Amino acid sequence: MLIPGWKLIARLSRISRSVTCFLTLAVVKVGLKFADIDNNHPMAGKTLTVDADIIELPV
Repeated sequence: MLIPGWKLIARLSRISRSVTCFLTLAVVKVGLKFADIDNNHPMAGKTLTVDADIIELPV
């Protein structure tokens, strides 16, 4: 049973290249037979502000 708001982790693997990656999925809506799943990154569409200091510049 899935519940809207749950976060799921899906493992995708490609046997030919031995590559495995993980996706974070969010359950959006659950019906009788189907569920809507969102696979966008949680930070998608949000503004990212970075505060950085330059320590050294190459000469």
